[in-house]
Amino acid sequence: MKGISPEHIASQARELAGPLPEASVPRQRIAAFHVEFLLESDNRVHHTNVLHHQTGDHATWAEWNEEKLLIFLRAHIPLPVAGT
Repeated sequence: MKGISPEHIASQARELAGPLPEASVPRQRIAAFHVEFLLESDNRVHHTNVLHHQTGDHATWAEWNEEKLLIFLRAHIPLPVAGT
């Protein structure tokens, strides 16, 4: 090894190792929501509150409104076209 520089060894090692692998992309992530209903004594929904924890976005409306809830959830969970 006499006469071989550490730089030459490092260069040869890099060449033999090949290119660095690409950084992995996480395959899963969490979308967390808090949904709260204010109920009447007969269990009718008087008021709905929903919060998306990751962004802090929130919405509130009177009574039960499935369409508004789904719109809020879909806005914060980008579903693939085929998966809807």
